[in-house]
Formats: sequence, C-alpha cells, structure tokens
Amino acid sequence: MGSDPGLSDQNLDEMLAVDGEFRAEKSYVAAQLFACEAKIRDANGSIEAAEFYLRFLYLLLKSCPRMDDELKAEAAFAIDQNLEGLRDQAMSPEFYRLLAAHFESRGKFAKAEDAVFELAECEPEEALAVGVAFYKRALAKTDDELERGNLPRGEVREGLQELRTKCGAKPPN
Repeated sequence: MGSDPGLSDQNLDEMLAVDGEFRAEKSYVAAQLFACEAKIRDANGSIEAAEFYLRFLYLLLKSCPRMDDELKAEAAFAIDQNLEGLRDQAMSPEFYRLLAAHFESRGKFAKAEDAVFELAECEPEEALAVGVAFYKRALAKTDDELERGNLPRGEVREGLQELRTKCGAKPPN
C-alpha cells in the first residue's frame, strides 16, 4: 500500500474528499485498504499494524453515520471487532469524539461515556463540550433506554458531575 499510517485525521479527510466534500463510500473503500494493510503487517509482526488499524477504524467511524443501514451494520461490527485490540494505542481527540457519537447512536451509552472520558484525557475543553451535550441528550432518554445502554440515570448525573470536575468546570448555577 505504501501509505503513511501517521497521516493526520485532517490530511486523510482532505485526501478522500471529492470536490471538498466528504464521501462515505470512498472512505469505506479506503478503510478496507487500511484493514488489509494492517492484517498483512500484523501477520509479519510489524508494530506499524496498529497505526493502520487506527486509520481503518477512524475512516469507519467517520463514514458510518452516512452509510445505508446494511453497510452501517457491517461497519459497526468491524468497529467492535477491531477496537479492543487497540485500547493501549494513543488516539486523536477526533477519534474519541467520533467513537462517542458512534456508540451513542447505537444506544451503547456506557461506551459513549467511556469515549468522552478518554477524550477528557487529551482535550479537556472539547470533552466538556462534547460530554455536556451527550449527558443532556442522555437525560432526555427514558430510564429503559438508559438501562439498555448500561448507563442508568443516576450514573448519567454522576458522570456529568465527574466530567465537570475532571475538566475543571465550574458547577452549573
């Protein structure tokens, strides 16, 4: 493939844009190429494989909201299958933001919250904005929806307070 796995998210987005506009289909194909390269490098014992898996996941996360339902289900499965092996990797703030949105859209609220707190580790201000909006939407859900997403209402309130504290925000009036 010969691609640079260290491309920034923005550079990758620009390379894959068509007339300056993001295209989910093109990103999905590029993601599959990164996955193939990652598997080849992984089989050869290369430590660079993780970078290619990160690019693969980033592109899936970026394009997933714009996919049709069938492709979205396939992408969600691939994200779940490949994410666990990369837990020790440093990820960009954009990656965590996309991951939080992805899990929230799938009703996996506890995992979305985890991504918000990972974002807080590298970008507290952004995490505060993303997290407050996430918790506001979560509080609008029914108790049953929150329970299915493994984030009961009490934990939503606790998480919001913990995030505010972690990010150095003043308590709301």
